[in-house]
Parts: sequence; C-alpha cells; structure tokens
Amino acid sequence: MGKVAAAITFFGALMTFTVGIAFGAQEVYEEHNANLCFDETVKVATGADPESLSTFRCTQALRVELLGRENESAILFNRGIIQRAKGDLVGARASFEKAVRLSRTVDRRNLALAEVARELGDYRVAARHYELVTRSDLVAASEGLRAAVFARLEDADTAYFAGIDATRACVTCHGANGISDNPEIPTLAGRTEDRLEHALHQYMSGARYNALMTSQAQQMSDEEAAVFARYFARLDGPETTSVN
Repeated sequence: MGKVAAAITFFGALMTFTVGIAFGAQEVYEEHNANLCFDETVKVATGADPESLSTFRCTQALRVELLGRENESAILFNRGIIQRAKGDLVGARASFEKAVRLSRTVDRRNLALAEVARELGDYRVAARHYELVTRSDLVAASEGLRAAVFARLEDADTAYFAGIDATRACVTCHGANGISDNPEIPTLAGRTEDRLEHALHQYMSGARYNALMTSQAQQMSDEEAAVFARYFARLDGPETTSVN
C-alpha cells in the first residue's frame, strides 16, 4: 500500500492540482465532495477493505461546472485509484485515460501517463514517460521536483528490472547487486551509465563479441538496454573496480 500512498501524494504535488481553488464561489458542499474523494484514496493507501470504498464523492465532485481541466484531471485520477482498488480495472483505465486527456501540456501529459502506467503495473512504459519529464521544463525550475521525478523513474526502472527473467537481467553472472564474485566476470555496479549502455549496444550490433553476452544482448531492445544501464550505474560498486 506504500506505493499507492506515494502515487496519491506524488500525483497531487507534481501536477500542482489545488482542487479547492478551482471552486471559487462554488458551494462549500461541492468542495467537500472533492475533499472526500481524496480521503477515499487515502483509505486505499492505508489498506481499507475494498468493499468499504466508494467513488460516489469523486463522481459528485466531477459535476461542478467550473472545475477546470487540471482539477478535473486530478479527481478523475483519484477515482481511478479507487476503482483499481475495488477491482474495477475497466473503470480505472477509463478514469485514468480521461485524466490524461485533460492534461493541458505535453509535460503534464507525460507525467500523467507515467503515473497511469505505474498504477497499472506497466513499469516499462512508466519509466519511458518519467524520463521524458526529467528532460522537460516542468522540472527545470525546482530541484525538489526534479529529484522527485528522478526518484519515481528509479522506482519504475527497479520494478521493471525485477520483473524480467534473471537470465536476461544479467544477475546470474554479474550478481544481483551488480558486483561479481568471479574475477573473470566484470562488476557492473557503479560504472557510468553511458559506458554500460555503449557496451550493450556493441554486443547487440556485433561490434563486440562474447558468446554469452552477445546472445543475451541481442534479445534486448534499445529501451531495455537503457534501463539496464541506469539500474547498474545507480548501484554502489566496490571502491576498486577494474574497468574492462
């Protein structure tokens, strides 16, 4: 449930959705519905019984005429989280897709797509969209925001990597932590991302050959190679690691 809590907090903070502001002169009761909708997502995060959850307040909040695109998108996303927790994946996907369509800029759209993919467990897609956000103007003005997006990218990469067959994920030979206990097999942890990705592309193209590595690398896509390189580059390597 920690991931759900993080998703709620992250999406709300990074998308800068301030639901209360959008209502202006709208009745307090209508704003109350939006707040209760958010409260339902908090229940999801704390492990509430799915049978006790309801999307009623979210739906009521969406009926406010002057809601605004961004706030409507946030409420739809919250409704999607609740629907997913209740097992309604069809409804959740529909809510998420509507939330994404309402994202006004490309940067916010990529962020919404990343969060949707993460909620649905598609970490490869999530990582791709988070990476686009890290290069965008959305995070340029705030170091805290930039760090948060990079942390989400790291989480998505790690989750994606963990779901790949170990024989394709290099850990069988190079070690789960990227530190090899075989002197004939190089340690990957702590090497630069560019160098790791370059080496994989050399094996993929045939410019560099090793029977096992070439076989493994040629099963990878360019996107997978980038994920592997980022993953191992982030791991702490031994203080004395020879670079081959």
